[in-house]
Amino acid sequence: MKDAPYFTISKESARNSGHFLKVYQSPIDIGELNPIWKDIRIKVSKLCDGDFKRNLRFEFFTRKGRKTLEKIKYGEVDGCLDSL
Repeated sequence: MKDAPYFTISKESARNSGHFLKVYQSPIDIGELNPIWKDIRIKVSKLCDGDFKRNLRFEFFTRKGRKTLEKIKYGEVDGCLDSL
């Protein structure tokens, strides 16, 4: 089975709610153990509703093989545009 890494970006639905809504998922890179993802552009209105202090979550996963939905989470990081 080949790994299929990808990442997602989510925004917190409301400040300090702890609930996140996915706004982006990268393409799945089948068979690449050390992917180099292309630059992406996301409008601030979509990413954080124009609120530079809204929490964002970046999560990194892999799927085990092409035909399975099983995913393994490798890690996550939270932050906001204001802290970048």
